[in-house]
Amino acid sequence: MSSRKDVAREAGVSETTVTNILNRIKPATKEVEARVFAAAKKLNYHPNVIAQGLRTKNSRQIGVFISEIGNPYFAEMLHGIEIAAAAAGYVITIILLSDNIEKKYCDIMSRGFTGIINISNIPYTDPIMMELFHSGIALVNFDREHGSIVYHDMAPGMRTLMRKAYELGHRKAAYIVGYSSDAAELDPRVIAYCEESERLGFEKHKDMLVYGDFPRRNSTTLGYEGAMRVFSQNNDISVLFCINDIGALGAIRALNELHIRVPDEVSVVGCDNINMSEFFTPPLTTIETFCYERGTEMVKALVRRIEGGAPEYILLPCEAVMRESLVPPKKRAPRA
Repeated sequence: MSSRKDVAREAGVSETTVTNILNRIKPATKEVEARVFAAAKKLNYHPNVIAQGLRTKNSRQIGVFISEIGNPYFAEMLHGIEIAAAAAGYVITIILLSDNIEKKYCDIMSRGFTGIINISNIPYTDPIMMELFHSGIALVNFDREHGSIVYHDMAPGMRTLMRKAYELGHRKAAYIVGYSSDAAELDPRVIAYCEESERLGFEKHKDMLVYGDFPRRNSTTLGYEGAMRVFSQNNDISVLFCINDIGALGAIRALNELHIRVPDEVSVVGCDNINMSEFFTPPLTTIETFCYERGTEMVKALVRRIEGGAPEYILLPCEAVMRESLVPPKKRAPRA
């Protein structure tokens, strides 16, 4: 088995130079890097990551908390996380939280993570977060005091689409939130929707916000059941907002089963702009959240934190995406 000393001899450099280049610690000239990589490949040399972790107290492992792995939005974000992590010399481990974090606490603490990225919608308790922080784990997307935040502000996109719906003639809207009312009160999209409804003069009614029990059930199911509950009552809501695109997909399925035409009789709006949203029938009006880019930025922020940087607050842009699912309202014929 080849050693670091063998690679250094083959490349004509010091062992320290080999370590710096292969572990991305310190750059060298392109010519020197090329010699080192060629020597490592020729000798089939691979650094012992576990030994390095013990020596440097950096396991180069990143945990990623996630709560809805079947949602393409999170899949696209994970893609960005994995690509950026690999480029920085880290590997990721996905921790699926389907209930509360306490149930997996021992497993999380035993993994020796250098950092954790939170993209889960599962609430965490302050004691758990503080335990992670005091154990020396770098954190992203927990709170601003104990780690970095990489956030995309979807509120402006929601306000834009609310104004567009009003300009098209809509006056009665519903929003399938999917979360509990407590969680919804903290969501900038929900806050923007409520504020714009009030400011623009949308009609107030009992189904303005449709709550659910996420994450016990997935967003598609909640979108379907929410639309069934609202529109089986034969009301005159003309535009339906959904917490995300796959929730909108479930809602469109329900409307089709109720023989309510989308968008001729009810317009539907999503959020996230997942890759498949432009292939919905009809193509979905939504909010572009650049989820892949957010994934890469979270890793970069985490690595800077691991390397001793101060906590950061990074706000990424979002933008409204107009497609065929939002059109002027038409009067819907009563149904039996």
